[in-house]
Amino acid sequence: MASRTSTARPGCSSARGGRDRTEAGAPVHRVTGQPGRYKVTSRATASHGVTLGAPAITGLPALREPFEPLPSGFFEVPNTNQYRPAFPGLSGEQLTDALVATLGQTILTEGPEAVAAVFMEPIQNGDRLIEPFLADESLAFAHGITFGGHPVSCAVGLANLGVTEREHVVENVAVNGPYFGELLAGLRGIPIMRDTRGDGCFRAIEIVRDPETKERFSP
Repeated sequence: MASRTSTARPGCSSARGGRDRTEAGAPVHRVTGQPGRYKVTSRATASHGVTLGAPAITGLPALREPFEPLPSGFFEVPNTNQYRPAFPGLSGEQLTDALVATLGQTILTEGPEAVAAVFMEPIQNGDRLIEPFLADESLAFAHGITFGGHPVSCAVGLANLGVTEREHVVENVAVNGPYFGELLAGLRGIPIMRDTRGDGCFRAIEIVRDPETKERFSP
């Protein structure tokens, strides 16, 4: 299983799921000779799990509050939502530049020598669509799970990878993803359908109560 996944995604070490990867990745510098690096940053409204350290990285208050008080040393930067931008009035490229500049300034303010990790999803959509990951072989010695690597779980995982490869799932997404995005974008003609975003088949639709104010429906 480890060989198969490392071939499919070079440089990525194994974990049971995103939250376990977060728990393992956040404190890695403490066990690799750099204990002064203890601060971690992530995006607002990001979801990285609800275990112990992971909620401190998660940017969704509703998921964090049940676990407070949380560990210190975690801070947020603005997210990438272009429909509800942290810096209104900017184009997509300008917004990206502003967000990158904010991240850089935040790290300088917190102290680069104290920053251990930056957690960012390749695609963020209010909640996660794709898990972030940290590649560090030393994590194999710093973090463990009692039933991690269970043979039954590995057998299921290998079977899943086999189906994915035989049915060319990734290739089909590459071909059909843009068309799917176009279909969803066509829904913007419906008054309450104000935004669609994502990539491939990982897509989201934002529905609002008031198109002018962007007021959300109550949960």
